[in-house]
Amino acid sequence: MPETPAMTFANHDLSLLQPLSPGNVLNVALQVYRRHFKAYLRVAVISTLWGALPILSAILLGLLWTTLSPPATVLALLIPAWFVLLLFCVAKALATGAALLRLVFGELLQMPETPQQAQRFTRSRQWSFLGTTALVSILLITLLTLLYSAMIAVTIALVGIFSGLAVLGGLGANASNPILFLLVGGAFVGLLLVFLLSFLWVSVRLTLSDVPLAIEADATVTSTIGRSWELTLRQFWRILLILAGAFLMTLPVSFTIQMIAAIAQGLIIMIDSSGEVMLSILSALIGWAISLFAGAVLFPFWQAIRATLYFDLRNRQEGLGLALPPRQDRAIAPPRLFHQVSILTPESVALEFTLAGLGNRSLALVIDYQLLTLLLGGFWMLWLLLSTQLMAYLSGLNGDFSQVPLWLLAIALLVSFTIYNGYFIYFETTQQGRTPGKRLTYTRVIREDGHPVGLSQAVMRSLLRPIDDLFFIGMVLILFSPQEKRLGDRVAGTLVIQEEATQQPVSITCSDQGKALAQQLPQVGQVSRLLPDEFAVVRAYLQRRDRLSPKARQTLSMTLAAQVQALIQLETLPPDVLPDHVLEAVYLAYQDRTYQDRLHKA
Repeated sequence: MPETPAMTFANHDLSLLQPLSPGNVLNVALQVYRRHFKAYLRVAVISTLWGALPILSAILLGLLWTTLSPPATVLALLIPAWFVLLLFCVAKALATGAALLRLVFGELLQMPETPQQAQRFTRSRQWSFLGTTALVSILLITLLTLLYSAMIAVTIALVGIFSGLAVLGGLGANASNPILFLLVGGAFVGLLLVFLLSFLWVSVRLTLSDVPLAIEADATVTSTIGRSWELTLRQFWRILLILAGAFLMTLPVSFTIQMIAAIAQGLIIMIDSSGEVMLSILSALIGWAISLFAGAVLFPFWQAIRATLYFDLRNRQEGLGLALPPRQDRAIAPPRLFHQVSILTPESVALEFTLAGLGNRSLALVIDYQLLTLLLGGFWMLWLLLSTQLMAYLSGLNGDFSQVPLWLLAIALLVSFTIYNGYFIYFETTQQGRTPGKRLTYTRVIREDGHPVGLSQAVMRSLLRPIDDLFFIGMVLILFSPQEKRLGDRVAGTLVIQEEATQQPVSITCSDQGKALAQQLPQVGQVSRLLPDEFAVVRAYLQRRDRLSPKARQTLSMTLAAQVQALIQLETLPPDVLPDHVLEAVYLAYQDRTYQDRLHKA
């Protein structure tokens, strides 16, 4: 089947020419999800209903069976029929859900499809999606079985080894021996962590196993899995961080819907004072229906994350997006995927910043809270040790020390409060608005006038943080605020922005052939015909070509060089000139022309 136009044209949003940070992967996915929420939700509901149909049919068959009690021959016919229905519905659900991947990817390429077009493509491959899911499931189950068996075998071997060493050392091989228990227990925990990490590593590598099948025209059941394995090479920790941030971002929705489900089930249980079975079944069905709705709401967001991640990985490794956009589309400005804010400083200087977004802020919070957990955990362990020693000392003295434990607890709580708030206050005031989490996500806090955050602003932000964390109030405010402000930002008058200065430009080294051709271009071509955003694509390719795969670099250079030659009307080239030489020459000639224009205007 030929690949549709939506999957072949490159993106002409210049903000996506460079690879995305983990936080910006989340931001882009969130923006696309919010922009097309209604359309995506309809597709997600259809996919969810296809997946729920076998369960509903099984419940109905169970009710009919208990009431009518048909003969066993009927059951022998119904079970295979239900199994066929299960396979069909699962294939439909997977194919319909995969349409969301295709829709998001088309949006990132600025060549969108309608939901009907996307579903038509993916449904033509519904059995391939079923085969891919089955194959991945078999691989993961097999791996889990092998890891579990290996862990048991190694644990038994370690028990034998440690027991032998204990006997040789005169400690005895009794199971109650504390040293033997610690050695075996520590080894078992270590093995468990290694095996869990191994299973998680493989699972992450297969995260995108169905995405190429939804997008690439020549993808098959086996090739789509291999494509996921290829694209996720050396990306494990980055993808894991993105998934952790996505989980944190979905917590408010999950929490709210689960609360609604619990309230609804509680009301039904209050009505069910006589303990009737039908009301209990109704309560379970209502809870299940609300959970299905929650899944339908969040499913497009998770699909958007996977499609954005797939886009970003292809952009990193294959230069997806590095192609000149059709000029007839220039009048249509692509929608912004990052929120920006303009600030007029007291010195009457206009500044424009890109807001951090919920994705970057969620990742920064995850990192900061991990560090805070280590700090607070270390303090409480030390305090417990000191308190135990103090109480042991006081127990040998005469006097009433019954109030000492309360005072020790109060002091510990006070110190914990100081550590929690001092962490954010210290880093934001001494590190120009950057906590360790914000530094790693390239974000920082500034005042609304563009100046660095001060002590008063940092204190207000920190003191109001627990309120923002309560019931995820801060995340909701950030999501629906034009300037992405939580309560602490509103009171303190601050903004959280992305650090543009951290993205250092990559130097471009041009060959002698490219420099020589650049001297000839003013006579044999019209470099002035190249538009600024077209030059940005050429520059981005030259900056990133060394990091692209050889095959992708060769294809991209030939495509870009041919496009640029046509635009600047460069008809003849010297012999032995490679496509990279043409792009280097255009880059140098364009820069020189821009410099001369500035001198002329001056």
